[in-house]
Amino acid sequence: MSLFKRSFVVIGILGATAAGFAGGQLVYEEINPAPCSSPLTYKLGAFDPRFGISKADFVADMKEAADIWSTALAPDGSRPLLAYEPNGTIPVNLVFDSRQAMVDTAASLAAGVDQTKATAASLIQEIDSLKSEYSASDAEYQRLAGQFQQALQNYNAEVSYWNARGGAPASQYARIQGDRSALDQLQNQADTAMIRTNDLVRQINSLVDQYNALASKANSVVSKINQTAGQQFEEGEYVSDSQGQRIDIYEFDSKTKLVRLLAHEMGHALGLDHNSDPQSIMYYLNQANTLTLSPEDIASIKAVCGVKN
Repeated sequence: MSLFKRSFVVIGILGATAAGFAGGQLVYEEINPAPCSSPLTYKLGAFDPRFGISKADFVADMKEAADIWSTALAPDGSRPLLAYEPNGTIPVNLVFDSRQAMVDTAASLAAGVDQTKATAASLIQEIDSLKSEYSASDAEYQRLAGQFQQALQNYNAEVSYWNARGGAPASQYARIQGDRSALDQLQNQADTAMIRTNDLVRQINSLVDQYNALASKANSVVSKINQTAGQQFEEGEYVSDSQGQRIDIYEFDSKTKLVRLLAHEMGHALGLDHNSDPQSIMYYLNQANTLTLSPEDIASIKAVCGVKN
């Protein structure tokens, strides 16, 4: 179906008189309007609110997509190729089905993974902090334990020395008792450091268990996301059949992807086919993030509109 209407014009009337036509004939020449001489009009069609976008925003996105093409021939927009009209020719429908449902599910799962990663990162910071405390506490315990062992060895040697001589004199006995009290105090300090060190070990192990549980959960969710990764869904399509022309949008995960998708299908409505540049609006996959026409896009629309470079 042609995008442009045909018109007919009378070129000449042969032998016409005031009384009528006397043997003359009408000669017709079929004239086609210049390609792209008037903008193709589009409108908001069926709208499913489950996409989480308002009608106003969707219409704004359609206009942004149309403007991408409208500046292809004239950067100042003086030769618009597409125009929004409430009663335009091509309805743009927002159709919610399993494709967008899957996109939404994947996005929700991905958000959960991001939160899990944030929590895991916080745990790692806490674990690293506790490890630093553990290192200091263990070093202190080792120092005190070493002092205690040396002091105990000295104390036992002195007690053995005096016991072998029938006992220490009163002056030495008092000093040995003082050494015993200092030894008990040193042991208490070493025991306290040991308890603190063991408590830190338990805390670290508990956090490591939490981290491992989060990692396992995240890996499980990522596995679910990967079940759909790499699948090529039909995000949208331009249809021209016995019922007329229409653009159906099935899925998108961001404003940029939606505007690119709309521009792509509008390109088909203008008569463009897919091209081979992955950065192009008219590439068969919606994988780039630019909203700028590629040189191949521009060359294609100029060819369709009969514009010479």
